[in-house]
Amino acid sequence: MAKRTMGEAGTGSMSKTQAIRAELEKDPGAMPKPLAEKLRAMGYDVKPQYVSTMKNTLKREAEGQTPATTGRRGRPPAAAKKAAARVSGDLSFESLRKAKELSAELGGIEKAKEALDALTQLTG
Repeated sequence: MAKRTMGEAGTGSMSKTQAIRAELEKDPGAMPKPLAEKLRAMGYDVKPQYVSTMKNTLKREAEGQTPATTGRRGRPPAAAKKAAARVSGDLSFESLRKAKELSAELGGIEKAKEALDALTQLTG
């Protein structure tokens, strides 16, 4: 038997996904392996893992979840804050904020550099 691909004539020109949806509408409790075997007998090249993935996707859609709300992984909020606090080397965001205040107080970055050079000469 020839394998069907998406859009080929056959069972109403359904794609694999459409065929899985149709079968799951008939039997929502169908297990992935028997359903994949049934779809293979109908001419679709479907693996149980794909059926399982589709079942989960359909379940999430039925629950009103969108892909963005399904628990995707990403940087956890605490790690994001820690990364923002660390700007360069041992400098923290707070240190840079204080340096900015100091440069503004001294009249700009050039004046702050001059002050740091003078401080280096005094302490060195």
